[in-house]
Amino acid sequence: MTRFIEALRSEAVALRWIDARHPGAHTALRYRAASRIAAAARQAVAFRDSAIQSPLEVQPLLAYYAVLHAIKVVLHLQDLNYPANTAVLQHGLSTRRAKRETYAWAHDGVYVYRSGVFQSFAAIVPWHKPLPQRFVVGDMLGFLPWTRDAVARFHEEYVHLYPAARDKAARDEAAQDQATRGVSSRRRDGAASLALTGQGEGPWYISRAAASRRGMTVDEWRAGYAAAVGVRAGSAAAMLNDNQGSNPPQDGRVQTDDGRASARTQQARAATGRGSTGAREPLGFMHLPQSPIDHPWTLEHNGNLYVADDWPPPRWMIHMVLLYSLGTLCRYHPPEWSDIVHWQNEVDAYLVRAYLAEISDAWDTIERSLRTWPI
Repeated sequence: MTRFIEALRSEAVALRWIDARHPGAHTALRYRAASRIAAAARQAVAFRDSAIQSPLEVQPLLAYYAVLHAIKVVLHLQDLNYPANTAVLQHGLSTRRAKRETYAWAHDGVYVYRSGVFQSFAAIVPWHKPLPQRFVVGDMLGFLPWTRDAVARFHEEYVHLYPAARDKAARDEAAQDQATRGVSSRRRDGAASLALTGQGEGPWYISRAAASRRGMTVDEWRAGYAAAVGVRAGSAAAMLNDNQGSNPPQDGRVQTDDGRASARTQQARAATGRGSTGAREPLGFMHLPQSPIDHPWTLEHNGNLYVADDWPPPRWMIHMVLLYSLGTLCRYHPPEWSDIVHWQNEVDAYLVRAYLAEISDAWDTIERSLRTWPI
């Protein structure tokens, strides 16, 4: 939130954006929308600055409202008549605490209503999957590169990202040596222990757990991975200019309508147990049918590539769900929140701090949706 949202605190700047995006709009509508945009931007920046400086006790709540108001800036820019009714001004989310003796934040559910700010933004910055009725906190954490390892340590079932790597020259010898000596090639987080690197040439690999944890065969998972290439999300500008968004992949099924295996599936089956060079795969790994670079399931973090086991939720969606959950926790459940803040609940204390360590990404992701807009 270093440029666009801050600049839009000025109604004059907001008018420039409105005129570039909505030429010919009625004067009264333009000025009313500019006033709302500037007001939302001011609140977003104020909440962001307060969140950065505040103690952990209230930081998630302030960060959530920074994201909420930043999203409202985009919504007012997209539709000068927003909000059409009071229902769309609601959060669009709710939480319901499950009754359990030992509290675990990762198991909390965040439920999705029919309308609200969340749904309005999802309509213009879409996902390639329909919105579920319920998100699970652990699943959202498992799609973030900087919390992935923490999730793997405590809640292995929620891991959704796997490091993508290329093999070293001694890949075959190391794998054969491990198999001969009976050395396990799997760690607790489901990744193989064979040393891999993203440098050099050759096929790309990820852990086979990406398929098995979804209850899929390697062939089925690779077919879906290959099909996703033609259904990439596109630029933020294209999505924001098309309220209809993109449709889910129609060719992601393992079989065609006549019941026969698709061409991509047949190719994946032909390559089972073999890398694209014809060499045997490292133990515990599967080769990727396409490079992960620029693949819609790939996320980059600190120079490392991670491949998701399915279409990853948009980053803004992950942040809004997680911050809503934490905000509700610190507002309405102070005993559980106090245990997290003061390390009485060590697992959740670790997960929350791991997530908030890169909280700036929460508002930066909203900025990224504006960077290709005309000014």
